[in-house]
Amino acid sequence: MPAPRIGVVTMEPGEIFFERFGHNAIVVDAQDGSEPVAYNFGYFDLDEPNFFGNFVHGDMQYWLVALPLHRDLARYRELGRGAAVQWLDLTPEQVAAMAAALDANARGENARYRYDYYTSNCSTKVRDAIDTALGGTLKSQLSGRSQGNTYRSESVRLAAPAPWMAIGFHVGLSDYADKPLSRWEESFIPMRLRTRCVK
Repeated sequence: MPAPRIGVVTMEPGEIFFERFGHNAIVVDAQDGSEPVAYNFGYFDLDEPNFFGNFVHGDMQYWLVALPLHRDLARYRELGRGAAVQWLDLTPEQVAAMAAALDANARGENARYRYDYYTSNCSTKVRDAIDTALGGTLKSQLSGRSQGNTYRSESVRLAAPAPWMAIGFHVGLSDYADKPLSRWEESFIPMRLRTRCVK
């Protein structure tokens, strides 16, 4: 029987404002005939009081949800958003530890976290889980290197199809958003994680 494996599934950007940056999730496949499980850090409640006000001010609660992979991908398929899985080169011990940690984090209050556009989102949570499984080597490899991108430039680039959103990022971001990002920091964007961090 093939050994269990873990991968990262990356969903392309969508049309709605909160879909502009794309999306990442982690897939755990036991390869024992059971359904692969998607661990998705991108769940939120639109009916939460003052959701849109909280969104604008960056004060939101998200949570990690574990669900069958086919169910997780169904919505993206309906919206015409492409998705691709990249399988990680992990040892059996790393796979087991990562799968156990994801399962524990998806339970009860462990699942909730304070969302931040840049430092605590669906992509950074995936990145951090990989880094933990690798004993910190991913961060050490990606820190200190910059392509010259900034939080502002990346945000405006991805929001460009919606001019009001791009202008909002450009006007609303502070000087902090103009510091050059390391490749580690750039991986707040799912597509950056896919092309630069996930091998």
